[in-house]
Amino acid sequence: MAPRISRALKGAGIEDPVWYEILLEVEKAGAEGIRMAELESRLFVAQYALSRHVARIEAAGFVRRDGQEEGRRGRTLFITGKGLGLHDSIWPAYVEAIQSELRHRLSTDEAYALCRLLIRLYP
Repeated sequence: MAPRISRALKGAGIEDPVWYEILLEVEKAGAEGIRMAELESRLFVAQYALSRHVARIEAAGFVRRDGQEEGRRGRTLFITGKGLGLHDSIWPAYVEAIQSELRHRLSTDEAYALCRLLIRLYP
């Protein structure tokens, strides 16, 4: 399932589904940006993997990191003009890919039950 969703998102302009989550959190942070350590905590992504993804997203021009050199986890991310609203344009492809993978596996009631369970797990 994950490889097919990833392929759909590549067609929408991002390399990995976690890019969507990163872009969303960075944009939600607004003008103050978000520190790498906070992003790591919110997304439950290991530091090494998050750093790798952020470097690629930055190379694509969607985010920028501040110039502080107090360590990678202390650096702050900001959305760029190119990245602003990108998650909105990606969402239709993302939701379609998810639905096409799950609609034949879960009934509507099961999907709602799964959502309720996942919401309970979210901090």
